[in-house]
Amino acid sequence: MKNWFFFTLIMATLYATPSWAQSCDDATGLTYTVLSDTEVQLDWDAVPNATGYKLRVELESPGAPFELRLFVSTNSHTVADLTPGAVYKFKVRTQCGGDHASWSDNVFFSTTSAPPGGGGPGPASCTAPDGLAVSNLTDVSATLSWNAVPGATAYRVEVEDGDNTPPYHQETTLTGTSIDIDGLVAGGQYKFKVKAKCSSGNFSDYSPWFFFPGNPGGPGSGPCAMPAGLSVTDITDNSALVSWDPVPGVTTYELEVEDADNTPIFFLNELVNATEFLVTGLSTGGNYKFKVKSKCSGGNNSDWTEWFFFSTGSGGGPTGPCVTPTELAINDLTPTSVLVSWAVVSGAQAYELQVEDADNTPPFSINEILTATEFLVTGLSPSGNYKFKVKSKCSGGNNSDWSDWFFFSTPANFGAETALQAKGEQKAALDLQLFPNPVQLGAPITLKMTAAIDRQLNGYVQVFDLQGRLYLTREIDQSGSAELSIPSAGLSPGMYQVVIRSATDVQGQRFRIVE
Repeated sequence: MKNWFFFTLIMATLYATPSWAQSCDDATGLTYTVLSDTEVQLDWDAVPNATGYKLRVELESPGAPFELRLFVSTNSHTVADLTPGAVYKFKVRTQCGGDHASWSDNVFFSTTSAPPGGGGPGPASCTAPDGLAVSNLTDVSATLSWNAVPGATAYRVEVEDGDNTPPYHQETTLTGTSIDIDGLVAGGQYKFKVKAKCSSGNFSDYSPWFFFPGNPGGPGSGPCAMPAGLSVTDITDNSALVSWDPVPGVTTYELEVEDADNTPIFFLNELVNATEFLVTGLSTGGNYKFKVKSKCSGGNNSDWTEWFFFSTGSGGGPTGPCVTPTELAINDLTPTSVLVSWAVVSGAQAYELQVEDADNTPPFSINEILTATEFLVTGLSPSGNYKFKVKSKCSGGNNSDWSDWFFFSTPANFGAETALQAKGEQKAALDLQLFPNPVQLGAPITLKMTAAIDRQLNGYVQVFDLQGRLYLTREIDQSGSAELSIPSAGLSPGMYQVVIRSATDVQGQRFRIVE
């Protein structure tokens, strides 16, 4: 016989405690102390607002199979039953209620004979590689190299396509200071950067990008910075003075100006030995755009800047760049799918979305052009780590910069049924109701959960805004009847998210507050 439970929580203090909205910082200061051949103590700096930490320890070198994943409540943990002389790695992720930070970098350690309390701290910083260079350059291949870093045990090199070049991406970890790459396109533009892996297992910062052309003629001379500070002044009916900030060491720039929407065809491409140029021959009330790139020594070029839009005469003056999306968020998270979203950008005609796998997750990548500000991503792996970013696509082919990556993790696979975990490993089918929705500013909104189970439920309720800020966590560990009343007085109009979580399930609904 099914027992029906109604859960009610009164969140009268929902917005009275500012600490609910504080950030969840990454774990830092990871160290280790070898206690014996088979035991090591792992430590890291305590993080304010942390409710615990996820710890992952894995075997790096040959030895008895070992992998440890657990949740700890303090910033220290002792690991036993290790293989003497083996090499391991560990990393930590801060948990703040239902929110969490990104995983730290791995720190490597080995188990060697040591007296209790011996050993010492693991991380020791090392510098980013320098002396980046390109040699043996052909239409389709190149040799990349850099100077050795004292104390480095390996290097991570990343290669990407540059301007007006088919997509290309390669990431490799190696112990040497050079690598041969192929698969390039004749006449293409490319860039690479390198970071060092220290003896402790930590990585240095990446070097600056080094740009090089993918065709014969010699390597570039090093990093070539992209101009910034684009501006338009002295606008008339048929002319405008375009300008940009100087780039150190650069004396020549390539300027391109084109017509934009509803404007007669116009095109200009000039090599300029200054940081401004008077563009003439424009149409009254026309819409235009320009971009610039640096021309460095050795044939090395920067990437193009984003387009900068402006209008002549009665066209309204400079319009500036296309704005990058903000308020990235995730909702409706399951083991294999998630709803990603972001705030509307004024003037954007579409958005470009990119989703990729992150740490220790099977390869995954999608790229979509959308007119909406949300997208249901499917085909994810349970317990996977992922990231997404978005850029705006405005009129005239103008694109914003990419947003920062937004990281998230999928829960473990609990099957297709949405449920809260009951004590005794029994699941409960959950009917979640949120009403009225939308709700008028100042009026309460009610959350009602109805579950058919035979045992007591445990889990917790959380409230987020669409920027991902956690405002409240309330534990559920009870039976009986109750109601969840969320006051809207004092809140800003907008969208919010209520999430119900347990050890094996996540379910949520949005509600909107309107004036």
